[in-house]
Amino acid sequence: MLTGVVLIAVAGCGGGPTPGAPMPPTPDAAQGGSDESDAPQRGSNGPATPTPTPTETPGLSRTDPPTLPRPGTPPKTPSDLISGDWLVGTVTRGGTGPCYGLVTDDGTEHALYGGDGTTLTQHTRIRAKVAPLRIRIRCGPGQHWQLIRAEVIR
Repeated sequence: MLTGVVLIAVAGCGGGPTPGAPMPPTPDAAQGGSDESDAPQRGSNGPATPTPTPTETPGLSRTDPPTLPRPGTPPKTPSDLISGDWLVGTVTRGGTGPCYGLVTDDGTEHALYGGDGTTLTQHTRIRAKVAPLRIRIRCGPGQHWQLIRAEVIR
């Protein structure tokens, strides 16, 4: 009884074709239909190209990489020109204006002109937004600026 079970188990194993064994005919071939000879050929332009094996690597592109255009010439004037600047220092000449004195932390003396009546107290530390002076006026020694805004630093 044991031998019969083993024979049935061996006979039922490997339900597929054995490697190297010929393939059974397809239903079309059994009915007289065509085999692979009448089947449409892939790549009708000639013989099929061999598929690269996993160990082969595809070739590199035969096209040249694009070339970048030459950069233009740099601008003649700064493209990010800032029309104002900030100064931080101590007021040396104060009052209600229009002229003030300021010495920055690096020791540079500045003469500020502000026509809006801003009151600055002498010996006060301020942060001043300034711009180039557009009128001819002398407000004392130092580099001349127009005072745009003054903020007291506490």
